Amino acid sequence: MSAENGDMALISDFLSSNVIPSVLAVSKDHVFMCSGSATANDLSDNTTFPYFFRTMAPDNYGATVAAVTLQYFNWSKVNVISSTDAYGSSMSSKLTALATTFDYSIAMWADISPSATLATARAVLEPFVNSPSRVTLLLTSPATIARILIAARQLGFNPRDWVWVAGEGGKLGRSLVPTLSDKPAVDMGYLEGLLVTYPTEEDVTSPAFIALSNAYAAAHIGTDLRNTDSAYWFFMQTCGEAHVRGVLALAQKFGAAAVLSRSHNATLADYLVPFMSSTGPVSYVGGDRSGLYKILNVQNGTLVPVMTIDDNLIVNASVPVLFSGGRTEVPSWRPTLTLAMVQFSDPGAIAIMSLCSLGFFSTLAAWTYLFRNRRAKLVRHHGFPFLSMVTVGLILLLLAPFLWIGGVPTRAMCKTSNWLVTLGTCTVLSTLVARAYRIFSIFDNRVLAKSRSTRTRVILLRMLIAPAIQVMLLGADGILVPTAPVMTVTRSTYFYTCQTGGDETLHNALIYTSGSVNIILVFTTAYLSFRTRKIHTAYQETAYLSLTTQHLVFILILSGALLILFIGNPVAAYYVQSVAVLWGSAMVSYTMLWRIVHAHRRETAAVDQSMAMSQHDWGDHGVSAAVGAHSATGAGNGEARRTVERGRVDYDGREAASWEKGVLARSCVFWTAGP
Repeated sequence: MSAENGDMALISDFLSSNVIPSVLAVSKDHVFMCSGSATANDLSDNTTFPYFFRTMAPDNYGATVAAVTLQYFNWSKVNVISSTDAYGSSMSSKLTALATTFDYSIAMWADISPSATLATARAVLEPFVNSPSRVTLLLTSPATIARILIAARQLGFNPRDWVWVAGEGGKLGRSLVPTLSDKPAVDMGYLEGLLVTYPTEEDVTSPAFIALSNAYAAAHIGTDLRNTDSAYWFFMQTCGEAHVRGVLALAQKFGAAAVLSRSHNATLADYLVPFMSSTGPVSYVGGDRSGLYKILNVQNGTLVPVMTIDDNLIVNASVPVLFSGGRTEVPSWRPTLTLAMVQFSDPGAIAIMSLCSLGFFSTLAAWTYLFRNRRAKLVRHHGFPFLSMVTVGLILLLLAPFLWIGGVPTRAMCKTSNWLVTLGTCTVLSTLVARAYRIFSIFDNRVLAKSRSTRTRVILLRMLIAPAIQVMLLGADGILVPTAPVMTVTRSTYFYTCQTGGDETLHNALIYTSGSVNIILVFTTAYLSFRTRKIHTAYQETAYLSLTTQHLVFILILSGALLILFIGNPVAAYYVQSVAVLWGSAMVSYTMLWRIVHAHRRETAAVDQSMAMSQHDWGDHGVSAAVGAHSATGAGNGEARRTVERGRVDYDGREAASWEKGVLARSCVFWTAGP
């Protein structure tokens, strides 16, 4: 069509996606095409597009200007939302390549359609609530930029906490907000402080701009071209002027007839002529215009040029930048957040640590008492090795809450806390299973009861299988899958969680297997305690095993439900875990340790009291007379004392016998041993 019409030069469409096929179509006819808006990097290829040029810089240069802006404000970590078209992809790829050079990194990245709806904008923007940066680049179409800012208001983004830096689409996006918003006045407030990196379009100091502005004002009274929300108008006007100068240059070199018939072999170098335009000085590198950029800033609803960036990437500030709320102080890219983790100084943490310390030393005190009396029949009956294993498990559990406090965890703390809880729980549960299994075996199978399988040593070795499995699983996880603290950010808080830095599938498999071992132990204990609930044993062991198991199952279910409810709330999760540890430890400590300590002390007191009463009864029957008789039968007296001492050690403390019966029995022993 161009050839048929005799066209020598054309001004292109608005979008790069439309310009590229148009240029390819007319190049064979030696028709020069100019664009005042297409910035795709592909169009910089003069081999593919030998007759194309433009009056604004390509995306590569625009991305470089954005990088310079980040460096100027010392924003070393940013978010990027880029469109899925050629503009967004070329800008984002260049920004990634420049990150090391300009010393910044991308915190979060998202793609969005240039024609996205408000619902889509909300969905894309919502994850950025948790970003570690509060500076976001918007590299997309004007309408999408407007919808993103409207979505920010709807999602509750605090304008004072966020900085928005838009590409060239931001200039038109500002004017689109009132037409797209349900609350224009409110959403315009979210625009305050917006920065827009945009090519220098209105060079108000240029004689060409002044002449054009005056002529336009004379034709359209009251219109001031210096204050307009339009975009690309002057670049398109510059295209027209560049074409006029180019055609004249070809006519002078090749002659008017050759130009009209397009029979020349002119190149871009022949066609392009530097000149001073309404958009400033025009010069080219290949077919691309050398970049001159401005930083525009929304102040009181108006776009104000605040800085210029020349083709040497030198930033010149002319007007103070106003950020949201009228602040002139440059906001930090770091969020102004509160650490949402339990600290050592928190009253709740102090209470938890105090209770854990009390439980820790209380458990050690109970074990020390039982160790000193480990030869007593009561302690031997319960098995001192089992009591020691329970103590080890409780100590491991009670140490864990101390590692959950203090803010930022270390790699070692991530692994250690998991080891303490898992191994501590496994050790306690294994001991409960062993005790319940021993009772079940003895009373359920008389033949098995007489075998070696119910001996303490055999059961103890079997009991250590589960902790050994846990050590292998946790060890494999620690070696094969490293764990490190990772910061998570919400609107107003941040916290750290321990996350894997390797094969997450392998980590999950190992951790779930480890958890399954403990769950199996819980339900095995529950089953065995249920089967033995009606068996009468000394010290009511089955009743206490059943009581302990019921509490542990209840704690497991309740704490698991609460932890699911409080996902993303580390403070609540800490108290749920700590209370679960304290509750479970207190129950096990009482039923497995302190109950035995109390029973032994009661037995000892009963023996002492019975001896005292026996001695009192002896005195009432005439001690002085008995002394002479007993002198002749000293061996009998010695036997009597030994019998009483054996009673102190061998008394089995069965709770079915009353204290009075115990006293009476020991009095009889004493008297029977006499003369």
